[in-house]
Amino acid sequence: MKDVTWRGFIAVGLGGVLGCWFRYILSALFNPVFLHLPPGTLAANWTAGFIMGCLIGIFQRFKTLPVEVRLFATTGVIGGLSTYSTFSSEAVGLLLDGHYGWFAAHVCSHLIGTLVLTLLGIYLIHLCFGRRYEEMDNPEPEK
Repeated sequence: MKDVTWRGFIAVGLGGVLGCWFRYILSALFNPVFLHLPPGTLAANWTAGFIMGCLIGIFQRFKTLPVEVRLFATTGVIGGLSTYSTFSSEAVGLLLDGHYGWFAAHVCSHLIGTLVLTLLGIYLIHLCFGRRYEEMDNPEPEK
């Protein structure tokens, strides 16, 4: 537990509150639209995957960002926004109700969509900022 600090603890908690609130809003707005494949849960997971990819790209470029910033963004906000337990509950519900096609669509859309969007986020950050930040990571030695 020596790596757990009060600043990290606060960062994760504050980020988690924001992520949970955003997930709640997405679920409340979109899940009633289509019950067999709740779009609010899907939107939360896809958004979290894309943002996580962007954060990975940013953290690769800015290696000196404080650990609390990383904890706030990833463990906090993204951890609160993404919803594996809700996804699992919805998937098992579809399976137990005999909606095998919807079950497969649900699982594939969440898993494949989130992985693709995470990669897209990483790619976008590298595409937009790659050269500029590479120069910052590997500065020229002073002459």
